[in-house]
Amino acid sequence: MFPRENWKRYAPQDIGRNDMDTMERVWDLAATEGGGDWTVGTLVGRKGRSFYVLDVRRFRHGAGEVQNKVKEVASIDGFSVPIKIEEERSGAGKSVIAAYEKLLVGHVIGPAKAEGSKESRAMPYSAEQQKGNVYLPLAGSVDLD
Repeated sequence: MFPRENWKRYAPQDIGRNDMDTMERVWDLAATEGGGDWTVGTLVGRKGRSFYVLDVRRFRHGAGEVQNKVKEVASIDGFSVPIKIEEERSGAGKSVIAAYEKLLVGHVIGPAKAEGSKESRAMPYSAEQQKGNVYLPLAGSVDLD
């Protein structure tokens, strides 16, 4: 879905957050201390028709520490960066979104609905990557947690 030869790279010193038309951080939450699935929060910026992966946070912590880390990253990103949190299909998904709305007062929080297979959800991103519109930072140029 993401041919290696279609990835484009950028130098973070040449283009950064202030150059973006819009940005958004999307979280896929997990809550198993030291094992299991990873919590991952990716900050993506858009400039014109191009998309830039600006930052990735990845960790395995219990639920309380996950909330602390998400709050810390939201503080770094600032109030102008909308935050989406994957909303699981169950009723608990809405409760998780509501809890983060209370935790992150002043931030714009919304659901990233997990509908369809992972492959079908990745199709729009795959299409942009195959057209050469998705940029990753140069290898070793940033610390992606």
